[in-house]
Amino acid sequence: MGSPDKLIKVLLFAYTDRSFSTLSKVQPNPISLPVNPKGFSQKHRLTTSETSNSSYVVSEPKELNLDFILDGTNTIAGYAYNSGNHAVKDQLAIFMHTVYFKKASEKHPRFLLVKWGDSLAFSGILSDLNLNYTLFEPNGDPLRIEVSAKFSRISNAIKNVEVLHTDWNWDHLVLNDKTKEGIDDILDWIEHSDVFFKEWEMSNKIKPGYWALFHGPPGTGKTLTASLIGKKTNQNVYRVNLSRIISKYIGETEKNLMAVLRFAEKSNSILFFDEADAIFGKRTEVGDAHDSYVNQEVSYLLNVMENYNGILIFAVKYNIQDSEINQKFQVKVPFFLPNASERFKLWKNAIPEKGKLDLKTDLEILSEKYELSATEIMNVIRFASLKTIKEKEKTISNTWIIKGIRREYEKRN
Repeated sequence: MGSPDKLIKVLLFAYTDRSFSTLSKVQPNPISLPVNPKGFSQKHRLTTSETSNSSYVVSEPKELNLDFILDGTNTIAGYAYNSGNHAVKDQLAIFMHTVYFKKASEKHPRFLLVKWGDSLAFSGILSDLNLNYTLFEPNGDPLRIEVSAKFSRISNAIKNVEVLHTDWNWDHLVLNDKTKEGIDDILDWIEHSDVFFKEWEMSNKIKPGYWALFHGPPGTGKTLTASLIGKKTNQNVYRVNLSRIISKYIGETEKNLMAVLRFAEKSNSILFFDEADAIFGKRTEVGDAHDSYVNQEVSYLLNVMENYNGILIFAVKYNIQDSEINQKFQVKVPFFLPNASERFKLWKNAIPEKGKLDLKTDLEILSEKYELSATEIMNVIRFASLKTIKEKEKTISNTWIIKGIRREYEKRN
């Protein structure tokens, strides 16, 4: 607790990552509001569960409304900001460059922590900002600005959203022609949809959103492909695990999903729904009232996503057979386990530049004999390389390679 006589200011911390980690701070120190607000308001919500015991959860504040002034009149006790770098226009510049503007490399709104002594600690993003200029210097510079800022809580759903990034390039992917064809369709849409809608005037006939389905076994490159699409088109790709945002509480799943969609749309991002089997696998033949409810819920969620203007990529292990759902996809991209020749390329790509295989290791034999996925091959090389480094050996031995392969087969069981 601070001294009751000490003036404690409102502090604003800005981050580029939703984890609020020290490394993602926009600047080392927070900025403070030049004049503290008279007060603030917060909005809470109660959520009732579907269960018979009528339990409910109380949320953290969903919104923070903060009204304050930037002042240069020197008429407010305890404040004197009408000189040098603390002129009102400079106060505004500091505030805006911290919480409102962002660098070109930042693809999403800044994540903010608002603190005021022990009474306020709110983390979220700036969702609304009004500036009311009320007093001016003789030269027209602002002398007082009334600021009304609304901050929105980062949904728990958004906390489960992960930004995908990769240092790899397309050469690291070994895909068959059918998979490449589907990826090209997505890239064509990203590059040319603007002309399609604006110059060809198709916006009144076709919705702007684009759905893609990636289907295939684990380890076949679905996630890496999504990352590379974002890298090529200079868009963030957010991975969403649907199983984590589906809730037992009435309406919470829809709210979670809407929060993710709004967040992505503001930042012009691609959404990658990993393990989408969690939702597509729910639809079933109606045998009782519960089946009917589940089907209605899935249909509602799909309709909500149809209104998203960006690109949605869904990843599933198995191809979807539901014709109603299939109609929603603009493209279905199959991912296959690699054949022997493709595995040979994957083995060659996986070998570290500074690593050497011993003479006993024949990649062609490994490719023919062991049916591994791309991820499994990389896991083998990671394991064998680390053992080589640990043992201070000059080459990656065939013994470590075979042991790594056996470990991957054991994982399957």
